[in-house]
Amino acid sequence: MVAPLHTNLAAALAQLDGGARQFDVVAACERSLAIDQDFVKARVRRAGALSALERHAEAISEMEEAVRANRRAQPDSS
Repeated sequence: MVAPLHTNLAAALAQLDGGARQFDVVAACERSLAIDQDFVKARVRRAGALSALERHAEAISEMEEAVRANRRAQPDSS
């Protein structure tokens, strides 16, 4: 369960220096996603950092992927 560690690091980095470490947040989330590409929390945190960096189109794409990953994680209720 190493992926959550990188995502928790991303959350901590987001709070440092008034949010000035957003590039580091993106990198930490990318390390998490390299381990588990469907880790929704990493995708959401990465999207937030991308938005803070004014990379809005990428942030939207990342949130859309987070929704898809979340759907894949849900048991089929039909």
